[in-house]
Amino acid sequence: MLQNTDWQSFSARFPVLGSDKQSELLIKSNGLIRRAGPGEVLYRDGDECTHLPLVVSGELLLTKYGESGRSITLYRVEEGESCILSTLSILNAELFPAEATARSPSTLLLVPAQVVRQLVDRDVQWRQFVFATYHRRLSGLIALIEEVVFGKLDLRLAELLVETAREHGNIVRTTHQKLAEELGSSREVVSRLLKDWERQGIVRLGRGEISIEDLDRLQRFDR
Repeated sequence: MLQNTDWQSFSARFPVLGSDKQSELLIKSNGLIRRAGPGEVLYRDGDECTHLPLVVSGELLLTKYGESGRSITLYRVEEGESCILSTLSILNAELFPAEATARSPSTLLLVPAQVVRQLVDRDVQWRQFVFATYHRRLSGLIALIEEVVFGKLDLRLAELLVETAREHGNIVRTTHQKLAEELGSSREVVSRLLKDWERQGIVRLGRGEISIEDLDRLQRFDR
């Protein structure tokens, strides 16, 4: 059974999922807290999905490995989010199709598979959460396919940012949507690249602006 402090942390990150009293009782009675260190594997490709991880703090990384050993990042699960591949594996009684690892020190609430089915079946808030997560992840995966198929968007985005920075300084005042329109791409793809660059310390993202933190590294894309 969850401790009160664990429940409070969960409900702060997922207020909608704990709003129904019966759902709250199910989660409190059956949920487990897991603390994972960086690089710790939660699920491997082909594992049975026994629990749904809800990220209270930290971040998960979903990766698909090919037979050649090459890999591709499918998506990241951040605080206040859940892994849709886990949800779909549970609801469809399928094996997990990728690898899920903790990208940083993470605190997860694990909800057993049979409880997830009950919650989705009886609680409209849980169903809406699942559908919203599915829509968001599917949009992201479509964007990833576009990025892989059409390629070199990182070069064109870097070129655009470098050119703008040279003209107007290292604070580029624009939106992800405007950049996407100028590059003939989608906002999801542009946002994905910018967030990756932010994690690498190349840019810093703000509301309606992008701060160039490491122009030299950005220029390397532009060669």
